[in-house]
Amino acid sequence: MTCWIELARDAIQLGRQELESRMASVAVNASPPIPLPGHAHVMQLDAPGNEDWIRTLACARRILVPIAQGAPEDLSETVKRTEHEGVTSAVRLWPGDHIPETLARTIGGGIAAGGGRIDLDDPDRTYLLLRVPGTEEFWLCRELAETDRHVLRHRRPGSLPFRKPVTLTPLLARTLVNLAAVPPGGRILDPFCGTGALSIEAGNLGYRVLASDKDGRMVRGTLRNLEHIGIVPEAISQCGVEKVVETFEGHLPVDGVVTDPPYGRASSTHGEEAAAVVENGFRTLQGALRASGRMVFMLPQRTDPAMFGNGWEEVYPPFPLHVHASLTRWVHVWRRTKG
Repeated sequence: MTCWIELARDAIQLGRQELESRMASVAVNASPPIPLPGHAHVMQLDAPGNEDWIRTLACARRILVPIAQGAPEDLSETVKRTEHEGVTSAVRLWPGDHIPETLARTIGGGIAAGGGRIDLDDPDRTYLLLRVPGTEEFWLCRELAETDRHVLRHRRPGSLPFRKPVTLTPLLARTLVNLAAVPPGGRILDPFCGTGALSIEAGNLGYRVLASDKDGRMVRGTLRNLEHIGIVPEAISQCGVEKVVETFEGHLPVDGVVTDPPYGRASSTHGEEAAAVVENGFRTLQGALRASGRMVFMLPQRTDPAMFGNGWEEVYPPFPLHVHASLTRWVHVWRRTKG
């Protein structure tokens, strides 16, 4: 299936990384996605099978199917041949392309000539018109589906029974889980589970969840939130990260470690330096992770995996996320070096 994936404009780089990681996790046999000329946030992808895995992307907005390229009159003839009586359609103009409204009416004329009807409020199908850079031609595509991003936006942390001032949003938590590129049904471990945002998204994606935290309140709170969503973890325990391998011995190795370690004034490290928590945790977690697995860490500074010793490399350059005036978080994706 040839499709275009519209990424969120505020997270294009992270969206590309998430898309590539999700493709790796479901073993999509396709060429790497490339940007549509003149539209850097639209990725072209030839992928076999259905689009269900694409719907799970957090940094994408919708899935589009290209139909034709040409002058507006030619595109009008195209929809005339493909429309069916009784089907309602809408024609949208791509934001920022400065396309005259008259061209939407030209395409709408083809829809009507083919027996279809225009319905801008609740159409059966939606067409989009994009400008081909440097030409007088346009691309016509059809919206195939929206992604889960719209659902995630409405599942705010405030809707959960247990919450803290610093909580990952569902959108960010889903992104981090996808970056781990864990195969379907695999195990994901979060050794600093906090309020359970990462565990919730891992569970919603069908992964087996292992979660722990040194703070018993967080473990109990994560359990409450998982029960609220309807997710049963494979295992959850109160323990420090140094005890994770011992605690979860019967459930290891995991296919991915995805975590947001504690740091800053709003997080408790139980008297331990935040940097030491991360360093000691990383060294311990190596023993819990499958050889081909990834570690995804959210950290308050850019961190080189070399600080933990040899044998690790970046899958992607660390990505900065501006949270507020005094905090920038960096998304790190690491794996063992090959060879």
